[in-house]
Amino acid sequence: MSTDNQELLSPQALRRNYRLGVANGAAFRLSLALVDASIVLPWFVSQITSSKIVIGLLLPIQNAGWFLPQLFIAPWVLRRRRRLPLYNAACVVRGLFWALMPLAAFIFGPGRPDLTLIGVLLGFAGYSFMGAVTGIAFTDLVGQGVEAGRRGTFFAWRNLTGGVLALGGSLVVSRMMGPQAPLAFPRNFGALAALNLVVIIAMFVSLSFWREVDFPPDDGASRGLSQAVWAILRSDRNLRGYLLTRILLTGAGVTTPFFVVRAAELGAPQALAGYFLAAYTASELASNLGWGRLADRLSYKLVIGLLAGLALLQNLLVLAFRPTWPPALYLGVFVLLGIIQGGWMVSSLTSLLEIAPPERRALYVGLANTVLGLATLLLPLGGILAQFCGLQPLMAVAATLAAGGLASLATWRDPRLAGRAAARGVPALSASEGRISLGA
Repeated sequence: MSTDNQELLSPQALRRNYRLGVANGAAFRLSLALVDASIVLPWFVSQITSSKIVIGLLLPIQNAGWFLPQLFIAPWVLRRRRRLPLYNAACVVRGLFWALMPLAAFIFGPGRPDLTLIGVLLGFAGYSFMGAVTGIAFTDLVGQGVEAGRRGTFFAWRNLTGGVLALGGSLVVSRMMGPQAPLAFPRNFGALAALNLVVIIAMFVSLSFWREVDFPPDDGASRGLSQAVWAILRSDRNLRGYLLTRILLTGAGVTTPFFVVRAAELGAPQALAGYFLAAYTASELASNLGWGRLADRLSYKLVIGLLAGLALLQNLLVLAFRPTWPPALYLGVFVLLGIIQGGWMVSSLTSLLEIAPPERRALYVGLANTVLGLATLLLPLGGILAQFCGLQPLMAVAATLAAGGLASLATWRDPRLAGRAAARGVPALSASEGRISLGA
């Protein structure tokens, strides 16, 4: 019997999971558009404070919340036979945290912008950190409930259907952020956050109907966690190389919340902010299926390499942009941002699923995501650099990191190619070159 027990799920259940996952992803993508941490939240914060340090904290909060705690949650998850009850309980807590955001905007309003900002940041941080629980449970559910050869297109369809909804969401955002908004700041942001709470509830409820079977519980998962982690890092060269690439490309994303700020510095009118979001959403929408098919048919590593090249191009474009250029040309930055985001939403989880052995997938995922979470803790340094040196030096640093991420691909081997070699009778990788599987 496979460690996933996937064969116990009927073809009908697998198809049902696929549809539910796509519906969940559509709501997730709409949620990202309504209160986007790259555009909408930086805009909100910039209306209250000019501190680039605070703006620079937004993506690290989101990313560290998702990634950082997962290693410590993984042993707890491995001891449980079912993932869905854990996912559902965490969703309730996440919803309560998110509710703080519209409440702060409407209760404190323009009279106490400082308290409004504190309430929004607390709600956003709590929602993000509880995402570590839902994230690791969701990853295991997908690993068990979606066939390996369909995972790329699974995430692509999630993003594609969600992108259609997000296009409509971007129009709502443009209306609420524009000069003719029906509500004054910060209640216009509060209305967006309240609408997003409804979307979040729909997102959580859709996955509650997922079909799963028992995972083999690992009662020894919490014993020797540090030894297991060090054994994996020492022995699995593929994982080490993969993490190096991801860390460098995470660093290259330090400029993402500053693209809209740089546009304002270059003289772009505020009304363009909604168009930036539309360009970002449309480009992600158009690229999703292409990324998914490329990943399923060829290689997730190839996708990651292309994403590194696009990140390099994007930061070089912002670095080269001049105020004399037409502001509409700056839309290209957000087109690239959408294409990159679409690629990561297809490949970030699925590439790790190919590297991780199924019986210890939660531990591998937790380890990898916690390491990446630690890397995101350095991202606020980007805000400090931008505050004291300006945005152009920050763009140069990000471009350098993207180039490093591209070069680091040589440090790890594509798991897909290794599997094909094994199928042809080529000797498998040794423990020092590939993956290991630890006992209980």
